[in-house]
Amino acid sequence: GKAEELVNCYTVKLLHCWMKKYLELKDRGNKNNLTMEQFNNVKGQALFFVLFLLAIFGALSGALAVMWETQTRVRALDRDGCIALYLAQAGIERAKTWAKNNPGSSTSSVWITLGGGRYNFSVIGPTRNFSSVGQVQDGAGNIIAERQLSAQANAGYTALTAWTWREI
Repeated sequence: GKAEELVNCYTVKLLHCWMKKYLELKDRGNKNNLTMEQFNNVKGQALFFVLFLLAIFGALSGALAVMWETQTRVRALDRDGCIALYLAQAGIERAKTWAKNNPGSSTSSVWITLGGGRYNFSVIGPTRNFSSVGQVQDGAGNIIAERQLSAQANAGYTALTAWTWREI
């Protein structure tokens, strides 16, 4: 990008400057090329150039590290959200099974632990409204991700079909 263009431009200008100085000294009739004082001046410029390059690479490395950490965090949140959604789906499926075995009744479950999280479900009234909440928690019990689903069975159902939920 722009940083590479600046480095390349600076490199070309610095090399051009050194070459110009060298040719000026050569034109003056200096048979030994550069004197010690002039050589030290060129070494100082080279040191400055190397330090400048190190600073550029350090800044780019730092930016890359920050981007990498952010990507890792976003992926972890996405994974936890998916797990919470799957837990909520498990709650809806459990609610449908409960409603099939207990026609006309309502219930609300306690939290049920499954895999890396927990879910609960409820079945409300004769209209068979199902709802479920899936949660993923960290080691301290704080909620990292939560998803809620709801579904409704048809009035004249005889068998409940899978995958009739929708995400809230």
